[in-house]
Amino acid sequence: MQASFLIPKTGDCSDVIVKTPFGDIPWRQRSHFDDAEIKRLMMDVANRTCQFIHRLFDEETGGELLLRLGAFDLVPQWDTPRHPRTVRLETGIQSSSVFSNLYSGNGSG
Repeated sequence: MQASFLIPKTGDCSDVIVKTPFGDIPWRQRSHFDDAEIKRLMMDVANRTCQFIHRLFDEETGGELLLRLGAFDLVPQWDTPRHPRTVRLETGIQSSSVFSNLYSGNGSG
C-alpha cells in the first residue's frame, strides 16, 4: 500500500478515501479510533506515565522499583547499551563536536 499525505477539505476526513487493490475504503471505515477513544487513550498513557515517574523518583519506592526492573531483561536479544564515554573511546569522535555540527545546521558528523 502506498502512503501519501492528504489535507482533507472537510476537516473530519469524511472526504478521504483509501485506495487499495481490493477497492476504495472510506477513511472512517479504515480508521480504528475516533477522537473520544484517542482522548481516553492519551489520558490513560499520561496518567500511567505520571504515576511511573512519581514512583521512580519517590525516595521510598524508587530504589525498589529500579532493583525490580533490573532483575530481568525484557528484551534479551537487544545489545547492552554502552556508556557514551566508551563509544567516544572506540570511535575517536568527541560527542561535543557531533552535537555542535548537528545544531549548527551542518548535519555532518
